[in-house]
Amino acid sequence: MLSESLHGRLRDLTSDLDGLSGFMPNHEKVFMPADYGVERRVREHMTLNAKEEGNEYLARILLLAAELGHNVVMVIPPVHQQYKAEAGGDTHYLFRGLFELIELMKILCPTANIQVVNGYDDYDFMPHHFGDFDHLIPEGDGAMILSQKISNAVQQS
Repeated sequence: MLSESLHGRLRDLTSDLDGLSGFMPNHEKVFMPADYGVERRVREHMTLNAKEEGNEYLARILLLAAELGHNVVMVIPPVHQQYKAEAGGDTHYLFRGLFELIELMKILCPTANIQVVNGYDDYDFMPHHFGDFDHLIPEGDGAMILSQKISNAVQQS
């Protein structure tokens, strides 16, 4: 079960880190080398995408958030255009489990406030914003764009 695999893993997490807009520039970010290949990267993610055990855990989080009256902002991260071309452009298919869960939440908890920031379909993110196929450059313009979009969503919630 997912909760058992996470138990105790965040014990040493500290929030006393220097950072900018949610990124930690004092911690070196390592990007995938270009020769790693977009096909390989997408294949790895699609293997994980086929697993659904995280959906139950997410459903429990969303139900608890609704019960407590919390607003939820979920972020589908942006990806490099090469990644998107390889994975396919259909966001609602790739993230169908998430969208199905949100629709179910609307039925079960009509007062739940769930927003999605969809970076995957956002054309504000340019190839030069990425350090590799699926990671923004932490101190680059893309990171600032994403941070602003998340901030706007939080303010609207």
